[in-house]
Parts: sequence; structure tokens; C-alpha cells
Amino acid sequence: MLVDDQWDSKVVVIFGGLGYVGSELCRAFRDLSARVVVVDKARFTRADTLDVDVRYADIVVEEEIADVVQSIMSTYERIDVCIIASGSIEKTPLLTASSDSWHRMLDANLTGNFLIIQQIARHMVPFKSGSIINISSILGSSSSSLADTIAYSVAKAGLVQLTRLAAVELAAHKIRVNVVLPGFLKGAFLQDYLRTRETPESFYSVFKQIPLMRLGVASDLTGIVVALSSSLMSYSTGGVFTVDGGWLAQEQ
Repeated sequence: MLVDDQWDSKVVVIFGGLGYVGSELCRAFRDLSARVVVVDKARFTRADTLDVDVRYADIVVEEEIADVVQSIMSTYERIDVCIIASGSIEKTPLLTASSDSWHRMLDANLTGNFLIIQQIARHMVPFKSGSIINISSILGSSSSSLADTIAYSVAKAGLVQLTRLAAVELAAHKIRVNVVLPGFLKGAFLQDYLRTRETPESFYSVFKQIPLMRLGVASDLTGIVVALSSSLMSYSTGGVFTVDGGWLAQEQ
């Protein structure tokens, strides 16, 4: 049972915790009475409504990540769960995208995760426990990716492999690493991308291809993320968990 995890003694750190998905996960763990720390680059107004510890750092700057993780350790003395829900998306057509835009997408959606995992795992190792969860995207595993998202999709595919390799390497320290692949979420930046970069007809054609015939919402992710953070799934590491309304299943 989830209540057996004694959440009031757990420290849960959520990178990108002020975004659409991150803030919903923040509320879920807060409601379980966990000690929640949110780390984000942007100072969103919703930070004032979450009633958790909010800290700021740029997740693509190694020194800032190291400093914020150390400050969390100084306050709480441990980190039990780390969820990385940060990321960004922009248009990168293969033939015209600049190398700068390519690197921005890889930094925001892959390199940042590597740096966070590295810093967090170093502090989890002495405790011989911990759960790290990456939030990726079905675009990293789909053969029918959105038009002009090659850099974002490649980064998200790399994040799946990063998760698997980190899981194997950290297993000796009893640290679990898993990845969740959301589908198209209502209100998320991916939906905004569809609305602004594609025609309305293209947006609704995507919607109609989802087997469950609806867009997801951020709360659809809370069940699997909380479970992966808990003892319920203590034997799961290196796993790839889709929450996409059946999108990837129809490609098999």
C-alpha cells in the first residue's frame, strides 16, 4: 500500500516542478504529506499556490544544478525521490534547423537530465536507496513523429537509453531509474506546439488517432509516477512506461 511508504519522511525533488506536468506531480506528493522541493528555471505565478519549497536553477548549467542539489541536501539531509519533468520543444526542420537550435533541444531534453541524475545519484549512493524518474515523450519512440521535431524527438529517444543505462549502473547502489512516456497532454507545451506549428486540421487528425479518443491531462501521470516512487514497484528499474491513450500500441 502507498500509505506504508511513510511519505511524511520522504524528500521528493521535482525538477521542472512549476510546469504543467511538474506542478500536478508536486500537488500529488504534497497531498501524500511528502516533503516536496520544486526546482525550476522560471518563476511562474503558480509557485505561490503550491505550498512547497521552491528553488531556482537552470537545468542546463552544471554549476547551478550542483549548487541547488547541495542546498537541498543541506536543508533535508537526504533525497529519496527525484523526478525530472523539465524540457522544451521548438521547430527544427532537418534541412534548415541551426546547430544552435539542435544543441538547445539536446541540452534541455537530454543533457540536463544527465547532469541532474549524476548530481542526485551521488547523494543517494550513501543511503543505498532512491528512485529517479525521467519524464520523456512518446515522440522519442514513435515512427510517426510530429513534423519538424527531429531534435526534440532524438533527445527524448536518447533519454530512454540514458534511463536504461543509468538503471543498470546504479542498481548496485539500490537506486532505481525509470522513464515515463506521456502522450499528447491537454495544456502541455506539446499541445501548444501542435496548435501553433501545424494546421487545425493536422491537430485534430492527431487527436482522432489516439485509440482512447481523448487528450491526456497531467493527472493521468500521477498514478504511475507515485507508484514508481514507492515500494510498490521496488523491483522495477530501467522500465519504460507509456501513458499515451494507446498511441504507441497501435504502431506495433
